[in-house]
Amino acid sequence: MDAGAHLGYLTLFLSQLVGDSGRVASFEPVAENFRVLEENIRVNHVKNVELRNAALLDRTGPINMVRVTQQTLSWSPSAVNQSIDPRLSSVASQAMTLDEFILGTKRLPKFIKIDVEGAELHVLRGAVNTLANVCPLLFLEIHSWGSPASKEVLSFLAEQNYTPQIIGSRGDEAFCFAVPTAQQASLQEILDAARI
Repeated sequence: MDAGAHLGYLTLFLSQLVGDSGRVASFEPVAENFRVLEENIRVNHVKNVELRNAALLDRTGPINMVRVTQQTLSWSPSAVNQSIDPRLSSVASQAMTLDEFILGTKRLPKFIKIDVEGAELHVLRGAVNTLANVCPLLFLEIHSWGSPASKEVLSFLAEQNYTPQIIGSRGDEAFCFAVPTAQQASLQEILDAARI
């Protein structure tokens, strides 16, 4: 599952990784990015990806997305990131929870990538049942690394019986694998496999 698919780079990789027998659900709330995502899926003849023009959050319904900076194609839900310059562009979109998606589709993800420009905690709060009952592996790009908000993400993961491990950082972003505590060996296997 790809939460915050942007233009689809990771969606395409995950599609190849799961092969014909697997499925990838890909969520991108910004229409401009979603059109490019759709085109990338089409021109690459991908058949195992389900696209959703929606944000995954902790609530359902209409939302506003604001451009994080003028020089980027990154967007954030305005209710999540109060520090964004109000002069920046905004667009309307829709939100849903991951738990709601799982309930409606009966798809049980084994892996979820979350790159949502500061809304990580909101996505996780909307996935409490999925985290408890499905126990997927998680990869998160945590924004504002070192801030109280980033520490809250790590605390929330621990409360959900996940063991987060920071595997790298870039600027104010940290990259985190989170594994259900009961599957701790899986994290080491993933990290070992990544060291080619």
